[in-house]
Amino acid sequence: MTKRTVLNKSNPDTIYYLAMKRNRIYHYFIILLVAGFSTIIKGCTESHYTYGIAGTQTISADGLYVCLLVAETNGTTSQENGGYRSTDYKSSYWLKLYETATGKLVRKKQIVSAAENKNMQVHCYGGFGDKIWLYTNGITAYNFSKLEEVVNEAKLAEQNRFDVNNFPDDPRFIDDMITDGYIRFTSPNTAQYIIDVKTLKVTGAKELPGIAVEKINEKIRSQMAHHISYGLRIDTSDSNIYILAKDSVSAMNIYPGNSDNEPVNKRLYLFSGNFTIRQLGNHKFYDYMNMKMLPGASYLNGIFLKDLGENRVFQLTKPGGYLILHNDSLTNEAGSIVTAIDKNNNMLWQINTGLSTRITNCSVKNKYCILTGNRHYLLGPHIGSDMICVIDLESGKQTTPSIAE
Repeated sequence: MTKRTVLNKSNPDTIYYLAMKRNRIYHYFIILLVAGFSTIIKGCTESHYTYGIAGTQTISADGLYVCLLVAETNGTTSQENGGYRSTDYKSSYWLKLYETATGKLVRKKQIVSAAENKNMQVHCYGGFGDKIWLYTNGITAYNFSKLEEVVNEAKLAEQNRFDVNNFPDDPRFIDDMITDGYIRFTSPNTAQYIIDVKTLKVTGAKELPGIAVEKINEKIRSQMAHHISYGLRIDTSDSNIYILAKDSVSAMNIYPGNSDNEPVNKRLYLFSGNFTIRQLGNHKFYDYMNMKMLPGASYLNGIFLKDLGENRVFQLTKPGGYLILHNDSLTNEAGSIVTAIDKNNNMLWQINTGLSTRITNCSVKNKYCILTGNRHYLLGPHIGSDMICVIDLESGKQTTPSIAE
């Protein structure tokens, strides 16, 4: 029979033994509690990636390739004390080159990582020649085919014997006029300069011509809520005029230069007629004749697509006609449809793009029309639901390159 040991709780050695035992139990309990809490925290941590298009797409001169600046954002959400959830964002920016015909990714290059940690602003201005012009906390340019940096502010300053400190540290003081061949900027001491993007020469800025001022104003307007910058509701072709309007009275009151581009949420009809111009001083007056509504389809919130870089409505050539962008419904999740028509309003082909009504850019090069925007109607920044739509104007076929590749 085993003899049972009875502890004398008044004995100092026994008191020490019991205290040490309690401490070990407490220690093990804390370890288990921390381990369990860590497991819970890990279980409440979520990580996800979103992809957005930053700025303007760049298309090769032959239209066979398109390059995008893609923002890849990793959002890590975790639960903190009290059950609050917070999300930490880390964004990297990639140049991605695609075949326009197939949407196949040809090449990609990361140009910025952890932009938030570096307080970096990144934007693509577009392309000129064989260069893609960007803002990455400074003016830079990359080679289109190889995606290698070939221009930066330090190189521009050295080449032009220019004080590098005269470049602005805020993109708001940069007017990118890439399609016109230059970038205009205001230095910290308010002096104005121009970069010739063809020769890379930096010179003092002269007074801008009226058309340049109008383009700058249009860019300012394009940043306003609901403003449509990718199309117009009026266009001229030789001595003919074409107008998208809700009725004949509205059509007769729309003139080149005063077209209202705002969403109207109504069905618009295609009107055509002839016009003559009377010049009085610096003002042009249009006189319409034979204005009539053409038979055929109407277009919900319709607009003639224009090339943003060229700042003109795009006209089809074979046969002559237009691309009309219009909505498929009046809901918050309305989609965008592109319909190609001839000048008698006969439909040539039609595509439901998959884009929402929030279009950000339209470019036309050779036989391709390239639209960017988001899949959902969002009033704020739509990084995370962006997409690109490439339309072959000859076949009416669409490809949608994956920006997440």
